[in-house]
Amino acid sequence: MPNLSRFTFTNKLYWDDKLLLAFDALVLSEMLCCDVSCGKIVHGDDHARRKMQTAPLEGKVRKIIGKIAKLLASHSPPDLVLNCSVRPTIEQHFIRPFNKSDGSDRFAAVCRGRRI
Repeated sequence: MPNLSRFTFTNKLYWDDKLLLAFDALVLSEMLCCDVSCGKIVHGDDHARRKMQTAPLEGKVRKIIGKIAKLLASHSPPDLVLNCSVRPTIEQHFIRPFNKSDGSDRFAAVCRGRRI
């Protein structure tokens, strides 16, 4: 059985890192015609290691691959989806600081192209 490793620079492991390890295991198992059931992720400043079973994520990875294949096969662009987590960030960094300073709508002035 091959030894699968994935390296990432972030200190915290995210869901994407685990899915990428499962994707690597799926691709490797199909190329070598053998089962790759576990792998490890080396991450962070101190090179921490986390061993993971990739079999539980195989179904999720196959589902995502199917969605990507469906998008690539269609002749129309994908539907636009607003990511709700972006809005508070934009509001926090751009709108709120201008409104707190003097009460005037400085953000609207910036949007219209006038100097403040």
